[in-house]
Amino acid sequence: CAPEEVLKLAAQGGLDVIALSDHDLAPRLSAGVHAVEGRHVRVIAAVELSTMHQGTEQHLLVYFPDQMPDGYAQWCTQRAVWRAQWFDACLDALDLPDVPRADAAARAGQRCLTRVHLARALVNAQVATNMDQAFREWVGTHSGRIPPLELGFHEALRTAKDAGGWTAWAHPAPAQADAWVSGFAKSGLDALEAWRAAGGKHRRDGLHRLAVRHGMAITGGSDWHGTGPRRLGSFSVPWRVLGATARALNIDSEPLAAPQISS
Repeated sequence: CAPEEVLKLAAQGGLDVIALSDHDLAPRLSAGVHAVEGRHVRVIAAVELSTMHQGTEQHLLVYFPDQMPDGYAQWCTQRAVWRAQWFDACLDALDLPDVPRADAAARAGQRCLTRVHLARALVNAQVATNMDQAFREWVGTHSGRIPPLELGFHEALRTAKDAGGWTAWAHPAPAQADAWVSGFAKSGLDALEAWRAAGGKHRRDGLHRLAVRHGMAITGGSDWHGTGPRRLGSFSVPWRVLGATARALNIDSEPLAAPQISS
């Protein structure tokens, strides 16, 4: 979906505040309150960075209470440009010369090509039967068949903090969270994404307790990619769990102020 369509769907889904955190892409919507579909929706400037840590891909969410700084937005664009080069290198590593390479928009950093795009390309080319097989045998971090990402989690965290960003570890696996959260917290990680549309209450509560134990805040995410039957707004994070997140990002529980009309 185009960013403006996501904003419209968020309003239709009854959401009050959203962070449109595309992978390795600077925001396409301006931060602030937008009037759309008869509602006011607050947009938080955000990005989800794809990184590596101890041989596994880990995702770092970076939020800003106001607009994303221009220098950091340009850095994100360069990340997307690098991902286009990585995408082509992956196809070379898999010896798939007939699968289409990164398009002009990706090479310009206007969109980001991820493992999901790579897996879809393999399914479309009938190299893999389905997405699960594509990840399991071809493009997953444990397959060992494609080049790893070159950005480390700690490096991404330092870059975000230097730019004034507020950070959360996206959808951490419980075992990895237990092993790594202390080190990440010492490097400045602010929050754990404990509230998820998938994963269940037991996982959520475990991550919540882990965050509290390390003095970290709680965030949540729908991981909504625009596909499948799930409607945007069918998952939301209750106000009562936000606490430090709301304070850091200047999210008010009162009705949203007069909006800036979205262009």
